[in-house]
Amino acid sequence: MPNETLNVAGDDNFVVGADSYSSSTTLEPACYVMAMNVLNRGGTVQTRPGSKVMLDLPDGNLQGLTVFKPTNGTWYMVFAVDGDVYASAHPFNTYTKIPSIKFSKYSKYIAWANCVQFTETNPDGTIAILENPRNVLVMADGYTQTAFWDGSIGRHLDPVKNETPVGLWMHWSNNRLWISRGTQIFASDIGNPLSFTEATYLNEARAFYLPGDCTGISETADKEGIMCFTSESVSFIKSSIQDRDKWLTVDQFQQNLLSDLGCVAPRSIVQQYGLLWWYSANGLISQNDAERVSISSRLDIQDDEMFESKSTMSYDLSSIAGVGYENFLLHAVPSGGSLNTHVHVLDQAPFEQKVNAWSGYWTGWRVTEFASAVIGAQRRVFACSVDYDGKNRIWELFRKDKTDNGIPITCWLATRTNLFENRDYKQFRYIEIELCNLVGDVSIACGIRGLRGAFQPVLTKEIKATKGQVYYDQDYGYNANELAGSRAQTRIIRSQDGSAATECNSACVESDISGLIDKGFQAVIAWSGVAGINAYRMFSQSIPQAYQGTCEKDEEENNLLSVYGCGIEGLFIQNLGPWPEYWAKATFTQTIDSNTATASRTASSFISQTDANRKAMKTAQWVVGRQLGTL
Repeated sequence: MPNETLNVAGDDNFVVGADSYSSSTTLEPACYVMAMNVLNRGGTVQTRPGSKVMLDLPDGNLQGLTVFKPTNGTWYMVFAVDGDVYASAHPFNTYTKIPSIKFSKYSKYIAWANCVQFTETNPDGTIAILENPRNVLVMADGYTQTAFWDGSIGRHLDPVKNETPVGLWMHWSNNRLWISRGTQIFASDIGNPLSFTEATYLNEARAFYLPGDCTGISETADKEGIMCFTSESVSFIKSSIQDRDKWLTVDQFQQNLLSDLGCVAPRSIVQQYGLLWWYSANGLISQNDAERVSISSRLDIQDDEMFESKSTMSYDLSSIAGVGYENFLLHAVPSGGSLNTHVHVLDQAPFEQKVNAWSGYWTGWRVTEFASAVIGAQRRVFACSVDYDGKNRIWELFRKDKTDNGIPITCWLATRTNLFENRDYKQFRYIEIELCNLVGDVSIACGIRGLRGAFQPVLTKEIKATKGQVYYDQDYGYNANELAGSRAQTRIIRSQDGSAATECNSACVESDISGLIDKGFQAVIAWSGVAGINAYRMFSQSIPQAYQGTCEKDEEENNLLSVYGCGIEGLFIQNLGPWPEYWAKATFTQTIDSNTATASRTASSFISQTDANRKAMKTAQWVVGRQLGTL
């Protein structure tokens, strides 16, 4: 019907980001409801960076991870399982247990503090400057004696000898270690995180006191002091004053900044670009250093847009962990269970503007703690995770290959609901999607729903954006791939015209009209592989309706919808949803230097059978590679 006039709606960029808190019919252009495993840069939604397993860890209670650089200059990843502390030297291929350090296997957290010792206390109480300062990693669990490790020497510390007291949350700030124990905050001797011999404290007490148990400590970006959190309060201590004798005379050396908006997740505290972020009982909070003096006023919750993920979060938020990377802020949260299954991603530079935009959430890990450092002139982000198979592992995130261990990443984007500028009834006709950044094999699917009912599939497609040199039989020389190699590709794809009701939507309990006839339509675009979405357009046909009242009838039968929106009883019994699920099993065998390994793995996909087959084989290949030591 080339001359037919159709209604057109859609978006040509997604710079505003995700918002699942507002009604999908009221979202502004360039906004979408939610997305999984994507980045949102320059208005284009695309596959997130990849990740890779760095280390398989011992089984047991995974208690934490940090990175540490001793004075000798070698970077280490340090982690704790069942109270044992392990160290892995760069390039992080193996690890060894640190002797003489043992914490409780039942402790939920091991807390870390990177410090610099440049003084020591003489027997007569005087302080001497060390000729060779050393970097020291201090660690604590709140129950066992605090311990330290400098890359070679490690042991527990004895508070009876005026060494570091038993404590938990701590921070190295202005040449002192500040460590908490319950409601108390202790400060070390200047330049020595292992010694607590100085006796002059505020009010001549042994410690500073908080209105509740400490739930985290962070230094302010301007280095003026430390923020000490409880679950319901925030206090500031001016740690920048080096002369301890002056602490008693400085006005407001300790200040109570907030009395009803504390931190419930100690590992959620992140300092990034002058903003301090933490997770309160109500959600994510940010505070600017420049506004610290007057933050007793109202602070807004910053992650309401992530309501879809937050609505299924565990009541216990204490495990939430955060990290900053470039302009990204990541928080792993316990959505749908007690472990951190979703990583909320806030992009603070989606379009070269000073505007925050939520990309959505990432999946693939169950993060216990993040760690980040500049290693070899490159910012690297690691995460320790209790994976879905129950094994403890350390992953590296933000890898450029955009796969997880070589396995394609499944992504999806749920658009806003397009009303086509009015609330009259329409018939959905088709959707046009502009794809970009296509690399390799990509499986894509699209579903449409109205204001009522479930999504129903309208499009599936396999795309081959082949990687490699343009001419396979030519040798272009070293570093010639940018001139002669392949580049990312684009496609414009369309769904079929029109769509009848699926089995899932055949009994629409919310409306007398079945099929894709409604006042507005929303799309979910899912893909597996490396791809991006620049824009989409929906086309619909108006269905004139008589403008008149009617006599409404009472509903006498029970009406029930599944979580997917299906309205037919049989689907509840079979536990089926609106999307078909494809399963595959693959076996891979490889021999290297007379060593043979075989692995069989299953995989599923809601996109296509081809995608399930590909993921099963890639997973089996990864397992074999780990067994043979090639990965």
